[in-house]
Formats: sequence, C-alpha cells, structure tokens
Amino acid sequence: MWRIPDKRTASVVKWGMMLWAGLLLARLFELQILKHDIFSRLKIRQSRIIKTTEPRRGTIYDREGRILAISVPAYSAYARRALTLEELERLRRVLGLTRTQIKYMLKRWEKGNRFTWIKRKILEDEKRKIEALGIDKIGFLPDYKRVYPQGTLAAHIIGGVGIDGKGLAGVEFSLEKVLGGKPGKLEVLRDARGFPMDIKTIVSPTPGQDVYLTLDARVQRVAERALFEQARRMKAPRAAAVVLNMKGEVLAMVSYPGYDPSQYSRVFSRHPAWLHNSAISMVYEPGSTVKFIDMAMALQEGKVKLSEKIDCGGGRIRIGKTVIRDHKPFSVLPLVDVLVHSSNVGIIKITQRIEDRVFYSYLKAFNLGERTGIELVGEESGWVPRPDLWRPATKAYFSIGQGFAVTPIQMASATLVIASGGWWKRPHLVRSKPRGRRVLTREVARKVGEMMVEVVRRGTGRRASLSWIQVGGKTGTAEKIKGKSRAYTSSFVGFLPFPHPEFVAAVVVDEPRGQHYGGEVAAPVFREIALQLSRERKLYPVVVK
Repeated sequence: MWRIPDKRTASVVKWGMMLWAGLLLARLFELQILKHDIFSRLKIRQSRIIKTTEPRRGTIYDREGRILAISVPAYSAYARRALTLEELERLRRVLGLTRTQIKYMLKRWEKGNRFTWIKRKILEDEKRKIEALGIDKIGFLPDYKRVYPQGTLAAHIIGGVGIDGKGLAGVEFSLEKVLGGKPGKLEVLRDARGFPMDIKTIVSPTPGQDVYLTLDARVQRVAERALFEQARRMKAPRAAAVVLNMKGEVLAMVSYPGYDPSQYSRVFSRHPAWLHNSAISMVYEPGSTVKFIDMAMALQEGKVKLSEKIDCGGGRIRIGKTVIRDHKPFSVLPLVDVLVHSSNVGIIKITQRIEDRVFYSYLKAFNLGERTGIELVGEESGWVPRPDLWRPATKAYFSIGQGFAVTPIQMASATLVIASGGWWKRPHLVRSKPRGRRVLTREVARKVGEMMVEVVRRGTGRRASLSWIQVGGKTGTAEKIKGKSRAYTSSFVGFLPFPHPEFVAAVVVDEPRGQHYGGEVAAPVFREIALQLSRERKLYPVVVK
C-alpha cells in the first residue's frame, strides 16, 4: 500500500535533485561557456573540408609561338557518399574504370570516408556522360588538364606532370616555379550526415607564367623523324641528336626511344628507361669525333703547321707496352689528311707534342666531362681523369676519344666552338643572353673548320655532304666491350653552311647492329637534318673569293 514518505526521505530526494540540477548546470556552463571555442572549432572542422585547387599552369611555346603544352579547363568527378555496386558498374562502363580504381573507392567507403574521387581531370564530353547517368551522389570540381597538341614531339624536353598538376620531368619540372603558379583553396560545406552541400572559394589560385623555348618544332620534327628511323633500322636501343644555332640556343633535342608526355605516369611505371633524355644523360666515349679538338689545340699552341706532313708509321705506333693501330696502314699524310682519314697514329703523334696539363686544360676548355648547365634536370657530366691519374698511354687514348666519357650535348657545344669562331657557349632552352668564353682564336677556328669541310667532302664523313653548300664535320666510332661480345657507339658532329655556319648538330647512335662506323650510321642522320634545314632556311652556296 502506497504511503506518504516521511520528512527525512523527502529531504534526501529534494537535495538529490538539487545536486543533480547543479551538476547539470555546471556541465552546461562548461560546455557552453568555458569550452565554447573548442566545440565551435570542432563543429566547423566536422562540417567543412578545405580542398587545394590547382592553378592554371603556364603554356609552353616553341620559338615561333607554336603551343607545345597547355592547360585546358577540366573537371574532377567525386562521390558525395558511397555508391551502390549497380551505380559503380554503370560508371565503369562509361568511364572505363579499372578494377584498381574501383577497389580504391570501395576501401575508402569501408573506412567511413564519404568524399571520394571518381576520376580526375575529365573533359566536358566525359562530364556529360556521367551526368546522363542521373546519379545524384556525384559532383564535380573545376580543374585543369595538361594537354600536348604536338603529341609525342619533344617529349624529353617538355617532360610531363602528375595527377596533382606538378611537373615531374623536362622543363615542366625544371621550370616549375615559373609554370606552376600558386594553388588556391576551396571550402566544401557538409550537412549533419557529412554529405557535401555547398562549395565556396576561399583563395583564388594564381595562374603560372607562359614560357617560350628556343626550340623550333619544325626542326625538332625533322630531327626526330631522321633519328628514329635510323635507330629502328639499326635496331639500336638508344640514340640522341642535338641541333644548336650560333647563340647556343637548342633548336632540337631528340632522344630515342620517345614517349607520350600525356601518359608520363604510365610510362614511368611500365618503361622507366624511355624517360631518360639520352641527349644529356647518355655517357659514351666520343671516339674519333674528338680529333678536331686535338687538331685545334695543336694549332692554337703552335705545335703544328698547315703545310706540315705527318709520318703515320705504316698505321702502327707503340707507346710503352701499348700498340695502337690505324684502320688502314697510312705512311706520310698532309696535316689536313690526318683528320680527313681519321688517322689514329697521325693524331697521336701530333698530341705527343703537347704537354699533359695543357692537353687536359683544352679538353676542359671545350667543356668535356663537365655539365653544360642546360635548363634540364638529369644532365650527366661524363668524366675526364686528371693528369696525375694518367698512365703512359693515357693521352694517346684520349687523343682518339677513348678512356674518357662525354654526352651528346657536350659534343654539340664543343663543335660550336669551331663554328662560332672560337667561342664556347652554354647551350640553353630558354631565351637568354648567350654566356660563354673564348677557347680559340678566330683564325684557328677557321682553319679547323676548313679541315672538317674536307672530312665531309672527301673523307670519312662523305655521307653527311650536301651538293650545294659546304658542310663540315667529323665521324666517330667507339668500341666497347659488352660481356663476351663487342658493341659500338657511332657518332657524327658537324655544322653548316661553311664559311658562315648557322647550325651545329651532334648525332649519336648507341650499339647499332650490322653497320657501326659513324660515317655509315650517324652521318646520314645529320645529312637528313641538314637537308631540311637548308631547304627551310633557304641556305645557298657561298662563293669565297
């Protein structure tokens, strides 16, 4: 039977309720007053997401204003919340999503993530296809897609970008600070269930600056076609070509094999070796192409005279315990014919007259074994050992391009010394004031240039000749041991038109099969490039009085 509680019991209940109310008020005071700022920040953090927005990258142009790389407006599709398997299957059919992409989205949803990228950097046509599916869980954020209107042209110069729009190679990477701009920020507001409701711009992105390269897309295309065809014909694993003008500006830089810059990430994962720019990273022995440098230093130092004849010893010379031979048994040759016939014995006898330290200083003055400083990452230096490390026959081997290593860009810039009247100039891809140093007198450069014209006219470089203008050059064939077999690096360096050159080019084909002499493998590539240059630039014969 219910009975009225006594006064003591009523008092306990009353004070208990007052204590509970006091604790509740204290807790409310703590939450609403003392910790207001903390919970306000937590609410904001839970109700919004800050996303970085990619700026529009600067456009890359060639020297004539042709577009090489440009960023176009695009979209990135995202899911506001988990999609059903049926919705994912419809998306897969439209976008061609891979199993890996679908697994990535499912894992994110399993972990409780709602905002999930579906596909980044899609163009308008793909966006319309997704919208046609009628899936209200999908939204779009503005973005940019990097496209390359010239296709695979100059891939190793241009490079590529990642999914975040950052440069990964080539000038896209080396000029990132110029091209990249500054990112912006977006605020994505979410409802109580965490679903995105609205998007606001907090900081607008700053677009990158445009860049004009010294590259000529037409010359690049000609050089690529000529080199790629020869490399495929000779089944060479790699090859390179560089074309410079008299300012040291790079008109063309080719590396074989090529790749599609728009597929950079895919190439990186499947064929990373294709990404190496052989024009600046291929390290090889220059072989006989270095002999024009030997002749130049001998003339500059007054160690030989143009009228002199060199005893080539029947094509054989002994230095200590080492015997070096010619490809033919030459006896006595006029000075110019030592270069024309590429006599090893003749050039060694000439360089024996030069002190070791002087010989070494000229190799360095021509920038052999040193990076040129071109605006690309990944340039190798090669190597030229110091004189204190030399053995008795070292200089002799150096004289014929063995025992030290260079890169194609180094040999192109070394050839420019002869073509430019004695100046070494730093090769560059971005227009700037030429930087260089004098290596030879103009007179010595002219004399060596005349000899190199004879090399092409009646010597080992005949396959580089053009009938209506004078071409100068030098062939090179370097042997290398590869396991138990032998392989070769075939090369040619040259200039045109003489006596007033406008262009210099170096061509290197590594490990060709079948033919292997530089005059047979590399010289024809140079001729094809020179032929197109002479036609496009309307180069005519020069009458020398």
